[in-house]
Amino acid sequence: MSFSARVYCALLICFAVPCYSHNINMTTYYLHYQKGSWHFELNLSQKAILKKFNQAGQLAEGENGSPELEKSLISYLLNSMHIQMDGEKTKLELSSLRFGNHQTTVSFILPDYSKPYPHEVNVHLLSFAENKYQANILYVRDKKKRHRFVLTRKAKFKVHLTYNSLGQIKKAR
Repeated sequence: MSFSARVYCALLICFAVPCYSHNINMTTYYLHYQKGSWHFELNLSQKAILKKFNQAGQLAEGENGSPELEKSLISYLLNSMHIQMDGEKTKLELSSLRFGNHQTTVSFILPDYSKPYPHEVNVHLLSFAENKYQANILYVRDKKKRHRFVLTRKAKFKVHLTYNSLGQIKKAR
């Protein structure tokens, strides 16, 4: 392979990852137990947020990070995300919100559920489901490893997890 071909391949690899991480049709979620409580974190494309709230007429151009956008975003997220642990709907309580130039990170805690590992978890993530090619990537950490689930329109943006007695995910559907 020639030197220029190697340089081209290296550049392609370097720039492919940032493009993937800020994809307007992809939202990444993390559900994990840490220090006595459950946490639920989201990484959202800033472009997707601005597009959503500009189209809804709830945001003037350039209002990234405004109190109005923050309030609208939190309300939208709380109404579009549903988590049940052992058959009970869990409450999501805002922990932090950080607007960035390309990505916004939102963190919640689940104050009503304190067991380290439930028997069953149902997750329904409809955030940005109105986007034709939306994919919600959910990472869930059990006692042994981190699992990745791709929630798409075909899967109705849902996943049902069953844990075994050792705190490991034994089944997902």
